Amino acid sequence: MAKIPRGEGFGEVTARSGNLTMSGAAGSEAAYGGALAQSVEGVGAQMVDQERREAAILERQAKATREAANRTKAAVELQNMETDLDIIGDEVAAGIQDGTIDKTAANDEFKRRTQERIAAGMPNIPPEHATLAQSSATNRAARLGRSVGKAVLQRDQQDVRSGLQSQLEYAQRLYVKDPAAADQMVSETIEALGPFSGLNAAELQKAHQGWRESTRLNKAQTLVNEAKRDNKALDKVAASLNSDEFADIDPQRKTTLLGQIEGFQVSNIQRAEAEARRRQAEQERYLRKAEAEFNAAQSLVTQGKVLSPEYIDRVTKAVQGTPYAAALKESMRQGPENTAFGVQPLNVQQATLDAARADLLRTGTNPKAEEKLGALQKVHDAAVRDYKEEPLRAALERGVIQQIEPVDTSSVQNLVATMARRVDQASMTRQQVGTPVSPLLNQEAEKVGQMINNLPVEQRATAIAQLAQVAGPEQAGALARQIAPKDKALGIALGMAGSMTTQGRHTSEIVLRGAQAMKDKAVKADNAAVTGIRARVAQVIGDAYPSEEVREAMIDAAVFAEYGLQSEGSGDLSRAVRLVTGGGIVERGGRKVPLPQGMTSSQFDERLRTLTPKDLRSDTVVVGGQTIPAKDFISKIPDAPLIVRGNGRYAVQAGNGLVMRPDGKPLIVEVR
Repeated sequence: MAKIPRGEGFGEVTARSGNLTMSGAAGSEAAYGGALAQSVEGVGAQMVDQERREAAILERQAKATREAANRTKAAVELQNMETDLDIIGDEVAAGIQDGTIDKTAANDEFKRRTQERIAAGMPNIPPEHATLAQSSATNRAARLGRSVGKAVLQRDQQDVRSGLQSQLEYAQRLYVKDPAAADQMVSETIEALGPFSGLNAAELQKAHQGWRESTRLNKAQTLVNEAKRDNKALDKVAASLNSDEFADIDPQRKTTLLGQIEGFQVSNIQRAEAEARRRQAEQERYLRKAEAEFNAAQSLVTQGKVLSPEYIDRVTKAVQGTPYAAALKESMRQGPENTAFGVQPLNVQQATLDAARADLLRTGTNPKAEEKLGALQKVHDAAVRDYKEEPLRAALERGVIQQIEPVDTSSVQNLVATMARRVDQASMTRQQVGTPVSPLLNQEAEKVGQMINNLPVEQRATAIAQLAQVAGPEQAGALARQIAPKDKALGIALGMAGSMTTQGRHTSEIVLRGAQAMKDKAVKADNAAVTGIRARVAQVIGDAYPSEEVREAMIDAAVFAEYGLQSEGSGDLSRAVRLVTGGGIVERGGRKVPLPQGMTSSQFDERLRTLTPKDLRSDTVVVGGQTIPAKDFISKIPDAPLIVRGNGRYAVQAGNGLVMRPDGKPLIVEVR
């Protein structure tokens, strides 16, 4: 803006020096006043021109600013409209795809919404820009309309593809009943709908080939599944897989199907064998009665007695359908052959083998007889080996039991709660083997051993006692022998699971505490040859146990118990021996004897001195081949060497042999 003068120019004209006279001064004064007036009038005119110029500049600036503001407003509104138009286009396209907008009405819907948006936005655009904005928005809507049309086209193609897929799926089901009709339907459908699906020729060809492969594969799988129980039918299916009909199946998948066929055939063979074993197991119910009848009849035949027709008929019916049927016929002719050898208990198998060998030695042998006997021997050897390695599994494989009942080894409580049926199965297996059988598989026993060892020592002993109570003494002992090779201390503890100290503690707890102390090196091991703990325990136990295996186990148990007592600060070798043997070791007749559980040496002697013939359960005994009255022999028992046969049960030694009962069995003295 022009600067308005403030009078700074005023006073710039000054008096000039010269020779002025007073008379001249008056004239000059008048002239000066006139000049000043002219000067002021000129300045005023300049100021008016300046203001006019400045006003014109302001007017032009205001007009330019207004025009810029209108352009900006028009641009912003147009941008907002175009953004909303883009959104409308996206929403309509999305609605077409997800079905919320009918594709047939999509264009109309798009036009309606865009026109409404343009109409709503135009009043906000200054008039001088309205035409251009209208044109720009309309063009934008037209371009977006083409995108909507493309979306409608894509939806139509999608619908065509869906219809094509539906037809292919129907044809896939039809193929099972009418392959030719299904193939024709698919070819015609792809030819008719393919060009409108949006798929190119290669993609349509791939879809057609995929359908052919999947239908052939499904049919092949159906054929395999329908024939899986019949090996002959499976052979036919395997042959058909190599025909032209199934040429479209991927070779790797075809190989898998052929492998599946082979697996089914092997399974069928195994199932047939298992069914045969099951029938053999069913026959086991009759074996005990048949065995008793057979033994009685054989005994009569052996004695040379003539069997009555009625008795022969009864025995024949009793052994009918069992291995003893053929054996009965042979027995009547003095021939011990058994045609169902493999399903018999081990002792029956061995008895049959021994009888057959004895018969061959008596009557003479020949290659055919030796071959037959050798085959039976192999069956027996395999059974012995399998029953020794894993008795329950061997019983399952031979049909003695139908399945191995499950047990829960996640905790001792769960194991005890689920082991009852397994105990019954172990009892059944024992009848086959002839010796006690553990109720656990080897892997289960190892897991249970680890589980027990993870418990504190006091809880280990309690857990062992709980297991032994459910399993019973015999099976607990078998379980102990199963665990002992990998965990000697735990095996010993299981073997004495029911034994208690006078203070009410489990003896097994002391044994386990000793083993833990040795492991933790909480006690100092004394392994000296003569004076060490094991050497002294072995000297105390001596020959108290006739089995070397039992003797070693008792020595180990006593050593563990001694270290257990030491870990508690009360080591006592004699007490350790008493704890594991039940009552300690004494010597009678030059032989070490383990005392009965809870009985002192004096009580033991007193009981031996007060025995009566009634306690021997026999009126006579056989000593050195001579039969003498029990009342004459009983007084010699207190000083005789005794051989332990269980807790409080003893055989009596006489010279190099045992005192026998009249029936040929060892005389057993019970000291309770």
